[in-house]
Amino acid sequence: MSFQEVVEAEGHLIDSHIMENIFDTVVEQHGRFEVEEFRIGRTNSEPSYLRLKVTAADQLALDRLIETLLLLGCAPVDASDAQLREVERDRCAPEDFYSTTNHRTYVRHGEQWIEVENQRMDAMVVVEGGPAAARPAPRRPHRGRDARHSRGS
Repeated sequence: MSFQEVVEAEGHLIDSHIMENIFDTVVEQHGRFEVEEFRIGRTNSEPSYLRLKVTAADQLALDRLIETLLLLGCAPVDASDAQLREVERDRCAPEDFYSTTNHRTYVRHGEQWIEVENQRMDAMVVVEGGPAAARPAPRRPHRGRDARHSRGS
């Protein structure tokens, strides 16, 4: 499993070698990157814009990489936790709930990535008792069990 974050940078990225330094930093820290968007400034006063997905082998490596990229002028695009909602009615999931796949899934909760336990296809993610546990639950959750779901991972 790899951990990823999307960052962006804006300014004179080419002539100041900032973009080059960003790419070099990712590679030097054994990460990977994918340029999602790049707009070059057309005049000397117009800034360039870079949106970059960075990937690292584990959360600690990603945290270190992001810290270094922040010093180069990058900013995380979305560093927020997953949206959680209480189940309101028996056997009914909210319309926009995240349905799991058979691939390993992680949920961002309490500013940490939590691996979903008992991974299986077509389940909903349940977070109970704080940031320590996340697991697939039956599609038909029951009200009153503090069941919550995540819209994304």
